[in-house]
Amino acid sequence: MLIPPHCMQVEKQAILTREREVLPAHVYAAAPEPRTLFASPIQFGYAAHTGPVYGLAYSPFHRNVILTAATDSSLRLYNQLQPAPFYVTEPSSVPLLAAQWSPARPCVFAVGAADGSLFIYDLKRSKAKPEVTLKV
Repeated sequence: MLIPPHCMQVEKQAILTREREVLPAHVYAAAPEPRTLFASPIQFGYAAHTGPVYGLAYSPFHRNVILTAATDSSLRLYNQLQPAPFYVTEPSSVPLLAAQWSPARPCVFAVGAADGSLFIYDLKRSKAKPEVTLKV
């Protein structure tokens, strides 16, 4: 296991002062970068689509839920705090270009495809397929 350099500096400070344990004074004397002491708790990237994302919408009802639509013809729902999507579906084989949440119902959203299809999902009624498919 590799020990980060800033930990080695702190330990060296403790050894130089002949202390048996590392004290806050040793950390201060080692002067590590603030980024190493106070790193971001979230250090992950989201599971990526295989094509460009053209539609992205935040849920107006759930602050951590994101809806994405991409040219790989997949629609994904992410929780901002998790790297993997919690819902993935492919309503069509053509690229998806737009996505939008319903302003009135929390589980309803619409996705537009490149061939003019509009897919409306209601996750309370069905998670497997769109509730309504329109040819626009």
